[in-house]
Amino acid sequence: ASPRVAAHMQPRHAEDLDAAQDWAAWTPQHVGRWLSESVSLPQYSDSFVMHEVDGPTLVELTEELLREALDVTSPLHRAKILAHVKLLLRASSSSERVSKA
Repeated sequence: ASPRVAAHMQPRHAEDLDAAQDWAAWTPQHVGRWLSESVSLPQYSDSFVMHEVDGPTLVELTEELLREALDVTSPLHRAKILAHVKLLLRASSSSERVSKA
């Protein structure tokens, strides 16, 4: 594969979605991009944006809300989203501890 193709396959804005970024300031568009690029579930991005799921809302989502309000019908996809939210919160709190040290 040419370097151009390889670069195209890489998430373009992954650095923007680094957990060190303040997820509390994420817009629904940031959340949609996070779903696509970090969680690899782009099929739900439009729904999250349409329902205005921003960073603070993302971290409060439950399995029931994912299923009922956001139409994430696959139990595995719901588990994956919630697991990635936990990782995001863990990484964010780790970077806060490092920056306060």
